[in-house]
Amino acid sequence: MEGAAMYNPSQERATMRFQTSFLALSLCVFLAFSNVVFAQDSAGTEGESVRQAPAEVSEADRLAHLVAANADNASALRKMFVVNEVRVTNIRKEFPKREREVIREAVTLNQEEVDELRNAVQSNSPVFRRASEQLGDVSKVIAAEMTESDVVLYVDE
Repeated sequence: MEGAAMYNPSQERATMRFQTSFLALSLCVFLAFSNVVFAQDSAGTEGESVRQAPAEVSEADRLAHLVAANADNASALRKMFVVNEVRVTNIRKEFPKREREVIREAVTLNQEEVDELRNAVQSNSPVFRRASEQLGDVSKVIAAEMTESDVVLYVDE
């Protein structure tokens, strides 16, 4: 029995450990590669939507901040004596549905400030007169933006 191979249990265990380690390493390499490919695929679609989203969301966020600042805007509107132009912007025509929901949520959260702004619009004769010509009902005003002598009223009707 010199040339015959003898059964060696320790050698068999070492071979099994090597096979298990090799399988684990292969699996790790496969998973790592598939994660990289998935990340590249996802980055393309997410990157495109991320590039498009800020322009849409930023305008709605800006208007939501205007709604939150309605108390300050109402105070400034009451003090405004010279009014050159009053423009009315309807959020239903200007903003997509998702953005209108953001704006309406801001109106709901800041209802007292919105009411204060509506009262300020009614108390400023030049603004009220010009807004009524365009709107008919100034109770739909949800936000205002003012420069030195111009007013932009945002409405939801």
